[in-house]
Amino acid sequence: MSGLPDTACPPSVLICGAGSGCGKTTLSLALMAAYTRRGLSVRPFKTGPDFIDPGWHGAVCGRPSLNLDPWMQSWKEHPGNVARQYLSHERLCGTDETGLSDASRLIIIEGAMGLYDGLPGKSSSAADVALELHIPLLLVIDVRGMSASAAAIARGLAELRPGLRTAGAVCVKAGSKRHQDLLRESFAEFCPDIPLLGVIPFMEEISLPSRHLGLVQAADFQKDTQLAARFSRLADIAEEHINLDALLNRLVKLAPALPPQAQDILPAPTEEKPRVRIALARDEAFSFWYPEYSLLLEEAGAQLVPFSPLRDAGLPPEIQGLILPGGYPELHARRLAENISMREAIRAFACNHPVHGECGGFLYLMEALEKEGQRFPMCGCLPLRARMETRRSALGYREVCGLNGPWRGLVLRGHEFHYSRIVEKADALPPLWEMRSPAFPGAIPEYEGAALGSVSGSYIHLSPLSHPDAAGRLVAGCLTRNKDHS
Repeated sequence: MSGLPDTACPPSVLICGAGSGCGKTTLSLALMAAYTRRGLSVRPFKTGPDFIDPGWHGAVCGRPSLNLDPWMQSWKEHPGNVARQYLSHERLCGTDETGLSDASRLIIIEGAMGLYDGLPGKSSSAADVALELHIPLLLVIDVRGMSASAAAIARGLAELRPGLRTAGAVCVKAGSKRHQDLLRESFAEFCPDIPLLGVIPFMEEISLPSRHLGLVQAADFQKDTQLAARFSRLADIAEEHINLDALLNRLVKLAPALPPQAQDILPAPTEEKPRVRIALARDEAFSFWYPEYSLLLEEAGAQLVPFSPLRDAGLPPEIQGLILPGGYPELHARRLAENISMREAIRAFACNHPVHGECGGFLYLMEALEKEGQRFPMCGCLPLRARMETRRSALGYREVCGLNGPWRGLVLRGHEFHYSRIVEKADALPPLWEMRSPAFPGAIPEYEGAALGSVSGSYIHLSPLSHPDAAGRLVAGCLTRNKDHS
């Protein structure tokens, strides 16, 4: 499937379990914190579509955490996309690690959901990522209420699909010392080929805070003095309860083959032509943004100018386009509504310039957002009104074909996850997409999103890697629209 070069790479591990909530994120952060404190350069990744867990990874590792998703990033159709993800770290961080030996680097990938969970019949699970990249597994097993059965779970996870390699296992949420001894005895008897590298007792204080879309964002704690203490505590737990030396030695022996540092995979942006200045909202309300999206837009000729709809009085000067990513606008609805000068600036800019909003950014472009019986005015660029619900409105992978807007005629892939729903819509508002759910291939396609003049919005979080022209179309639309109105 990949055709990637057979080249040695740093030790790598994919942390996985039997399902969501088994402790993968906590263990991933503990290992990232511990190995970073030991002086290793840790490159974090997350399988599947996710913005929140990678934010925590980035906070502890000091570098972006990138997503690995074979279906959404079209690995089968564009094998070089996985190489882009691995090589993007240095470009996104602006760092050069060419002087570091492989022994000083470590790739830690947190798997999504259960190891084998994903789209039926599609390559989209954490197991698919491990098989495609030849990455060994570290099995995380929540052992509450079991002892020898933990070994059975480990055996099943490791052997359900041929070709998977296992570095070892860590049992979490263990009870008494006798319980821990029983776990070790069970693995020694039933899984001698799967080293039990750690047993972590149940600790309430290391649980991570959560809200309706998952964990609370790490950015919410960036100014909290307890954030560093939290990571230090996780590193201490890893040092105390996991044999970190044995794990690293296993990973060195099982190091996979990954693509080399190749400039033809990640070409440097050209500086000869003028850059297209595109404002990109980045603050607590609009933080759901794939890091590689910035890189791909820059390669297509964009100069991204960050700004804050929460704090700034207006848009950056001399911009030619505007992108509003997803996030948590509902948590900041009052502040967004009270920043009248920003809302007016966006509405005026949208009259003659390209503006696109994803999910939370889509909500911000509407007339109003309702929450807990209150109505908050938004930018008024699209004749829509949405309401926050207590139950999830949509979740899943999406494949979309552009009907209007910057991606007209392109077939792209992405993900949808939100608790709001549209409760008022102007008649004959053109849709942005024809949308299909790959989980239900026989279903009738739906119309989704909105496109009105130079403004477009959608609940879909696009993967810019799903089509080689995705980023370029957005930049070209900004350039063309501005020429038309110059």
